[in-house]
Amino acid sequence: MTRVIHLYGRSYGNPYPAADDDRFYWSSWAASIAERIHLAAPDWRMELWRAEKSIQEPRTKDFPAFTARLFPSTTKPVLGEYSPELIKALQLAAQTGPILLHSHAIHSRRLFQAIQGLRGRAPVIAQNHGDFRPFCGGRCLAGSLADFALERHFLRKVDHFFYLRREEKRYLDGVNPMAGKTFMTVGLDFAQFRPANREEAKRRLGLDPSRKVILYVGYLYELKGVHHLIDAFQNLRRKHPLELLLVGGRTHDPLYERAREIGAIVHGRVSHEEIVKYYQAADVYVVPAFLAGGYDVSSIEAAACGVPSVNTYLGELPAGDAAKLGLIPRDGADVTAMVDHMLSHQHGFPHCRSTAEQHFSWSVIAARIVDTYRSTLANHVARPAAAERQDPDAELVSL
Repeated sequence: MTRVIHLYGRSYGNPYPAADDDRFYWSSWAASIAERIHLAAPDWRMELWRAEKSIQEPRTKDFPAFTARLFPSTTKPVLGEYSPELIKALQLAAQTGPILLHSHAIHSRRLFQAIQGLRGRAPVIAQNHGDFRPFCGGRCLAGSLADFALERHFLRKVDHFFYLRREEKRYLDGVNPMAGKTFMTVGLDFAQFRPANREEAKRRLGLDPSRKVILYVGYLYELKGVHHLIDAFQNLRRKHPLELLLVGGRTHDPLYERAREIGAIVHGRVSHEEIVKYYQAADVYVVPAFLAGGYDVSSIEAAACGVPSVNTYLGELPAGDAAKLGLIPRDGADVTAMVDHMLSHQHGFPHCRSTAEQHFSWSVIAARIVDTYRSTLANHVARPAAAERQDPDAELVSL
């Protein structure tokens, strides 16, 4: 039985389940993916591995779909968060049986450490969940230069990449032209996210059913183009009875106060179970993210609820299918014009949900990942052990 080790991390600056909560062991997209792969291919053994600063000893806990393992970590220069015990466990796993490493980040020193530890003894798949490559997403120049040097070295040793945007694929083609590359989002439970009567959904949220609703879900900053959305709302409310509904913003987000000042309805974080109500009430979903990022799950959730979108991410799909989900803006002026068009032509996207399901249902995503696992294992050639160095930190530190 092949072990698939899902390597992931967490942000220590954001809320996370407490240590006595089972979710502390697995709360991540990695767990969702591992669970669905287990259902699609139960002969594969799923494991979730994470370095964790808040613990002093390794922890292991079994769950129905996977085994979760946590390893104590510290912060080191160049390496960042680092767990010697995790690297040693990874080396041992590669020596004792067939494994595949599935990293849930590409632009991450966590991945580089794992590659250095494995030294070619197991295939590596790296998946982008929206992490930014060097020189993108507001990353500082000095940090980007250092990370770029590391990436040019370590990403050449990845067997297959799951990317979210074509510009990311072009970057990876330049770094590692030999690796396989597949467009891959997370999946969605289409039984949970489904359309409902829009007027009734608006009433449930305390909204006037006679007013159109523009929806955006996410942080309120320019990286996602929220300033273009605010401008569109200010221009279009002169023409349409209109509400701008922003969900998921934080009080310290750069555009939070501006959104409130122009009359947007701003809500903070909403549970996964409750967010469906907001999609069901929306007339159009908007993500004018012209800068770097990834195909966000909110765009998939909106489409599953039958809500068309003005969305830069649609450009990642085949043109014929993208046209069934919404419109792709090129600039801020396009955002305003396209939202206006959608508000004036409410029934122009009857195949929104069915098209989304063909691309983003968990069954489709899991099958695609399992196929990639099998081909990657079949094609991987272990690197000669003689090429290894003795010091597991030497290669990273020397760079």
